[in-house]
Amino acid sequence: ISSGTVLEELLTSNPPAGITILRYASGRITLKNNGSATTADFIALLQQIRYKDLHFEITSGVRIIRIEVFTDCGAVGETHRAYLPIYTQPDAGLDGDTVLCFNSAPIDLRSILSGEPDDNGSWQPPLKSGGNIFDPNLDSAGIYTYIVPDAEPCIGDTSRVQVLIEYPFQLREDTILCYDEVLYIDHPAGLKDWTWSTGSHLNRLPVREPGVYTLEGSWDYCTFTDSVAVGFITCVVCKPYPPNVFSPNDDGLNDDWHIFLNCRWEDYRLEVYDRWGSLVFASDDPETLWDGRVRGRDAHNGVYVWRMFWSGEFLGAPKTWFYEGDVTIVR
Repeated sequence: ISSGTVLEELLTSNPPAGITILRYASGRITLKNNGSATTADFIALLQQIRYKDLHFEITSGVRIIRIEVFTDCGAVGETHRAYLPIYTQPDAGLDGDTVLCFNSAPIDLRSILSGEPDDNGSWQPPLKSGGNIFDPNLDSAGIYTYIVPDAEPCIGDTSRVQVLIEYPFQLREDTILCYDEVLYIDHPAGLKDWTWSTGSHLNRLPVREPGVYTLEGSWDYCTFTDSVAVGFITCVVCKPYPPNVFSPNDDGLNDDWHIFLNCRWEDYRLEVYDRWGSLVFASDDPETLWDGRVRGRDAHNGVYVWRMFWSGEFLGAPKTWFYEGDVTIVR
């Protein structure tokens, strides 16, 4: 074999009795006449010679088999050559399928094909990359055909990959509600497993306080998250309740006084004055109680004037309210 390698062989068997086969290398055979072989015997034996390629991957090309005739005096006549064209069968691999997650990294789509697909194929429809890279953020789910072209005289080959893409779920839009209302956020149908940011696994999450509520959930193969921002505003004016009398006599009944303010307040100030306009009590917290004493001594029975302001939110905007009145001490 001209330009052959050690992994290429010429094989033959069953020589006539008058011919001996000598082998000096894998790609070379010497046929020796022992004296009784005829020309017809040599021709018949030459026609039985077979070519074998032991490479793991056979390359296309033309193998040249050179035939020379020798006598005791050397080569006789011209060298003859036989041309053996070898073409490897185009191989597009075996069909495959895959599921990808939206926002996951691009992959070489050939990696989904089984077998040993050739490198010179192309995809139909074409991928956005223009090559073999499938990007789940750009390419669409569907069936893609890998086409390896003809290699004359061998017919080309095709294989297919079915790509499914799991996309993120979407919760409802962000929203604003009135306090005392309840918002229910439903989990998307079809999730196999899910957990709310509150730790709950409810199908419908009840929301009563402002915040961002996140759901982490899984489809068959992919896990995604989405969030809903929920805001609350005050839709009804919250009014304070100021008792107008108390009896600080340590009998356990109405011994303290304060203004009840069951509202969402940000700033608060209460001041109480006696009949002469002197400040006898002040507080920056509606939970602070007046025990009816002034600088450690019992205040006199009678009427005391109070003034109060507090600020908070109303219909989504800041607002301040002012109130005034009087309270009577009776012992």
